[in-house]
Amino acid sequence: MEVEPRLRASLHQVQNYLSGRGVKSTIELINFNGRSLAKAVLGYSTLHQADLIMIMTKQENNFTQYLIGSSAQSII
Repeated sequence: MEVEPRLRASLHQVQNYLSGRGVKSTIELINFNGRSLAKAVLGYSTLHQADLIMIMTKQENNFTQYLIGSSAQSII
């Protein structure tokens, strides 16, 4: 199964959870454009003046999830 549809499904699940609790949120998949995940996230958050960056800290066994989870320390 492709990664992008799974990521989008996860993003919508989180957004639905937040929305159900009265928290306004925006979700978007961003392109790294050759940058590290940390630099892409920080650049995006600066551009959009983000109030909050949510980071998954539990690393999954899946290689893709490992790459995403391992960037949390760089962002913090």
